Amino acid sequence: SAAVATSSANDTIHLAQGVYRNDPVVIDHSLTIVGEGSGARLVWNAGNIPNGKGIIVAKPSVENLVIANLEFVGATVADKNGAGIRFDGTNLTVTNSLFLSNQDGILATAQPDAVIRIVDSAFRYNGAGDGKSHAIYTSSVAELSVANSHFLGTKVGHHIKSIAAKTTVTDSVLDDASGGTSFSIEASLGGDLLVSGNTFSQGPSGNANFIYYS
Repeated sequence: SAAVATSSANDTIHLAQGVYRNDPVVIDHSLTIVGEGSGARLVWNAGNIPNGKGIIVAKPSVENLVIANLEFVGATVADKNGAGIRFDGTNLTVTNSLFLSNQDGILATAQPDAVIRIVDSAFRYNGAGDGKSHAIYTSSVAELSVANSHFLGTKVGHHIKSIAAKTTVTDSVLDDASGGTSFSIEASLGGDLLVSGNTFSQGPSGNANFIYYS
């Protein structure tokens, strides 16, 4: 958070390899944050996050946020939508990152021009168990694309819940062998949906389908 506070628009912050505990970050300008070496691990384990949103929070003024080689662990807030990344801005790109045991891995709020891109990342055991929190949860944005990523063990919620105008999920693994996840992909308000080259698995579950589209 100290590095972000002293940064300027379009800077790149290089985080040294290691663990950063209970240090939530609020970003109000375009920024790139890169974990060095085997990655920087951002861990929350101190009850509910005081900002009420997430470990990294990007305000609507953020035009571009790039996240690479980071891990987000344990985000919780009182309303059960604590996110590894809470994104209220315009363009988000996440590469080679891990989201583990957060209430939401990534939560993007309604921004009609927003584009969310997720590549080469993993989402494991996210969800608050209430069916209203998910590994990826995008509200009414322009586009969500997920590629070469892995989803496992989302708790009761969906691996991907998208209300984007366009959703693309390619070459990814969506694993619910335990049967504890709801839909692998839910596009509940329609839009353009492309699903290609993925591997799905599902154990005994209350849902008969991998994908819900309406």
